[in-house]
Amino acid sequence: GFAVAGYDPSLVTYICIDLKNDMGQVAAAVDRMRKERVAAIVTVGTKASIEVLKLEKALPVIFTGVAYSAPVVEAAKANGNANVTGSSYGNAVEPAVKAAQKLKAGLKTIGMLVNSLEPNTKLDGSGLEAACASLGLTAMLVPYGGEAELNAALDKLLAQNPDCLMFPKDTVQIRNAETLAKTVAAKKIL
Repeated sequence: GFAVAGYDPSLVTYICIDLKNDMGQVAAAVDRMRKERVAAIVTVGTKASIEVLKLEKALPVIFTGVAYSAPVVEAAKANGNANVTGSSYGNAVEPAVKAAQKLKAGLKTIGMLVNSLEPNTKLDGSGLEAACASLGLTAMLVPYGGEAELNAALDKLLAQNPDCLMFPKDTVQIRNAETLAKTVAAKKIL
């Protein structure tokens, strides 16, 4: 890619910093990038991209691995960094809801845990509400504020007896996927 663009690949240096989802390391990582005089910062994930954009206004930021680009672009505008671009893998919720309808006859309710600390889950929750409204179904959204509140939120959601659960793009739920899956399977919920 660099050779095609006219750059000598032997003169390009990559600096990779794995934050391990610890947003407390972002400031030090951005500071290192500035000291190393990088030409651009590439971020992976919505949360990391937003945190970098809070700190960096001059360098171009290229984001990838985000579910929805809108929160990242909004963060760039809010923080004065107009030099931002990237890609997202977001998908519409409605096709997933239609697939659930095919899998479970008589489906009426779909539940979702919405992490108030994750922009992606809020977008997925809104998408679920819109899809359910258009298909004559009921969306059951239960908010929670991070990992410490996950189990209580799940208990609250399960107490409402949803026919199906959808899991949004949320790092907390991804980290706890095995436990969530066992709980849902024990309740025989789609």
